[in-house]
Amino acid sequence: MQALLRRLPAAASLCACLHQDVFIYIICQEAAELPKVRNYIEKADAVATRQGRVLRHVIFNLNLNKLRGDIEFYNKLLPFQPGQATPKVHLDFFSTFRNSYLIRFGKYTQTVLRDPFNINYVGAMYHAYPSPWQVFMQDPDGNYQPIHATDLRPSIQCVKRKLQRANGLWRDVGLPEDENEDDVYKVVDMKAAGTINKTVLQFIKEGAGDALWWEEEFEDEVSRKWRLA
Repeated sequence: MQALLRRLPAAASLCACLHQDVFIYIICQEAAELPKVRNYIEKADAVATRQGRVLRHVIFNLNLNKLRGDIEFYNKLLPFQPGQATPKVHLDFFSTFRNSYLIRFGKYTQTVLRDPFNINYVGAMYHAYPSPWQVFMQDPDGNYQPIHATDLRPSIQCVKRKLQRANGLWRDVGLPEDENEDDVYKVVDMKAAGTINKTVLQFIKEGAGDALWWEEEFEDEVSRKWRLA
């Protein structure tokens, strides 16, 4: 496993009075390594509990979103990669981690039926604890301007929709006027269960889904900590 485990002396000294140790995990090259990290943490916590100690675990991984995307195909990968991560790694384990810092950039091109026909737009999702989750758009001068803030982590699709609105493209892609319908936290109309609540144009541009698999599993995740600001 391509993992590096180190103690953080400064943080550990600050937590000494609380009998806490802080561990930093710098990971990971592939999704198959995620269950190994979980296994190590659970064993370390079990030993620490018997000793009357509390461990604090910090995970650094700029590719964690990509690895979570790979998990979706675990059924196809298991025959070739024994020990491949399954959705339970996120739902039962990673969902219990509080996000302290994240920045994700996105560069898009939107085709429209008007001049200039292809419009490029750039933005980013940013979070630094304890601030809210924020969405930024890049202006013509290359500066990033805040356009949206929320206490719950927005879906990747929501970030794209906020950028489309900020760039005046919401009508071109068929978004509804109500911005509250941009994210997975929107109120679901139970009378329309089983139907696609999108305009024809929005369905053509986006498809049927609203979120990545790990963003909309509200009922199966054991904690919402990973979504909180």
